[in-house]
Amino acid sequence: MMNYKILAQSKKEQCIAIRRYLHQYPELSFQEEKTAQYIYDYLKKIGISDVKKNVGGRGVVATIKGGKPGKTIAVRADFDALPIQDLKDVAYKSTIENVMHACGHDGHTASLLTTCEILQENIDLVEGTFVAIFQHAEEVAPGGAIDMINDGCLNGVDYIFGSHLASNLPVNTIAVSKNEMYAAADMFFIEVSGDDAIATASDLILQAQTIVSRNASPTEKIVVTFGKFTGDNAKVNLNGTVRTFNTQMQQLAIDKLQLLVNSLVEESEIQITFNYVKGYPPLINHQSASAALRTRSEKLGYHVIELEPKMGGEDYARYLNVVPGCYINTGCGNETYASHPHHNAYFDMVEDALLVNVEIFISLAFDQSFLASIVWDGDR
Repeated sequence: MMNYKILAQSKKEQCIAIRRYLHQYPELSFQEEKTAQYIYDYLKKIGISDVKKNVGGRGVVATIKGGKPGKTIAVRADFDALPIQDLKDVAYKSTIENVMHACGHDGHTASLLTTCEILQENIDLVEGTFVAIFQHAEEVAPGGAIDMINDGCLNGVDYIFGSHLASNLPVNTIAVSKNEMYAAADMFFIEVSGDDAIATASDLILQAQTIVSRNASPTEKIVVTFGKFTGDNAKVNLNGTVRTFNTQMQQLAIDKLQLLVNSLVEESEIQITFNYVKGYPPLINHQSASAALRTRSEKLGYHVIELEPKMGGEDYARYLNVVPGCYINTGCGNETYASHPHHNAYFDMVEDALLVNVEIFISLAFDQSFLASIVWDGDR
């Protein structure tokens, strides 16, 4: 029987080297020209013939057709960075001012590149087809996923899986959500101008706070809140967000905010502009795929816990709206240097976590028996 752990550990040195190189040379969303080229060149160097770049923008897709029959499985990794100054005192510190991999995307990419290398070296043992999706621009809506999907990255794919490294979890811990994982994450922008703009803007905020309390069940997961209030008595700018797992509640929030703005305009001489921007859809795992991946992770010896729904957003949601699959969190934290949260200037990871993802990913390609328990009728 193939020992996935030994296979993954055999590539530890180069996997960490890839992650540290990417960490030193990060690029912001929609600007990842050099990173995309690095990924493409690496995939070609290890002998993969079917590699496409510029997929939906700067995306890269590699296809490995195995020597055994089976389904087509995809795994996605993102590779954009954040506008944050790296304050860590490490040899692999970011060399780009005010740009940093502060969310683990360098680790995601390193794990998937390493996975591809192992599969290519053992291609006769791969069941079905493995598609590696390297996605640009996850951090900035509308994100890169929608354009990559429209450009065909999921054509022929039967199932998709993926993982986000998590510094709030210890290494060797996997967090799996049965269904609801990340919320839809929308933004809205309101400008209030005219006499007494501060009073009107304040009234708008107070009335908006009743949208949830008067229209949603106490058990409904929805947030309508304001995060920015700037200006003076002539003009005020407000920024806010709506977070929910329910698309009907999402539309209700939009309608109620628009109705509130319209009523305030009608009641006064004030001018109000309202701009609502939809972000990522809610990320909802397919239950049978989630259960299958949980079982596989447990069989590999990892501590698996239930992941409670989070109100953050994640572009991976778009893939799950097309094909069945599951997204997990892989622990990469400890109590010393890797204890800082994501999007933090001191963010780092325990790099052994990279090999956890590699082991799980290669197991999906070498043994598709877990797929038999996954059912999908177009719903979750």
